[in-house]
Amino acid sequence: MNATNKFILCILTSFLLIIVGNTAFAQQKIGHINSAELLSSMGEAKSAEKQLEAYTVKLDNQYKSKLKTFESEYKAVQAKAQKGEYSGKELAEQEKRFVNKEKEIKKFELEAQQKVMKKRDELLKPILQRVENAIKSVGKSGGYAYILDTSLGAILFAKDTEDVTAKVKAKLGL
Repeated sequence: MNATNKFILCILTSFLLIIVGNTAFAQQKIGHINSAELLSSMGEAKSAEKQLEAYTVKLDNQYKSKLKTFESEYKAVQAKAQKGEYSGKELAEQEKRFVNKEKEIKKFELEAQQKVMKKRDELLKPILQRVENAIKSVGKSGGYAYILDTSLGAILFAKDTEDVTAKVKAKLGL
């Protein structure tokens, strides 16, 4: 076999691989789902959001209470200081006390944010796991190569895909 024949054979093989590859890709079934719409239709997700909101309000009220107490105590000390009721040493002690209280309030705020994130994970993890299992089940039983989420804005064009939201809802009993 000469070099020209080898070159033609190589081109034909490459062309054949491209055609077979494109045909295989074209035959893959792709579906899409709107996870935001799905979650908003789930009672348990709504319940989790309400619980999370109540928890957040509770922590926010505690924060506001601490802040209000701090401000009122600070104003009282400031008024006494303006009247000259504190010695230099007492004023320095009060200042130190307020610096520590301010640190405590900032620490509480940070811990509250972490607690809210932990509570969100605690409440939503079983729901999201259930949804993921339903999506995988629909994907496997429907022969889908991919199921994409349109609520994330990752798809700009989805004409050739099948919306499987209804199938996932059915799998979840919604």
